[in-house]
Amino acid sequence: MMRSSRLASLVVLAILAGFSSASAQRSTITREAFRPRADSPVFTYLAESRAPSAGFAVIRGNDTLAYGAHGLANVEAWRAPTATTIYEIGSNTKQFTPAAMMKLVEQGGVKTCARD
Repeated sequence: MMRSSRLASLVVLAILAGFSSASAQRSTITREAFRPRADSPVFTYLAESRAPSAGFAVIRGNDTLAYGAHGLANVEAWRAPTATTIYEIGSNTKQFTPAAMMKLVEQGGVKTCARD
């Protein structure tokens, strides 16, 4: 279970780190120039946490700026992850999605609509 929760934390961290990098370069950066910026926090986290792998995606509107995976999806088989690798995660990850959404709401990144 510890391995699963570390993977989930890594995925969320990589997404949030990539998102903040994407918004800083919102109008001028190309996909090719952005990719190293998206990879960098993932590589740093993998090195510091010793997590086995990470998958990430950075999406702005309908545009996918970068996606990928690094590390080992299966340590025993020495198999690398892909952008479509499915990670089995534990229930303790449910707290990360609402926390990330609230951060976006606070920053004005999510538009809300009033209901009658």
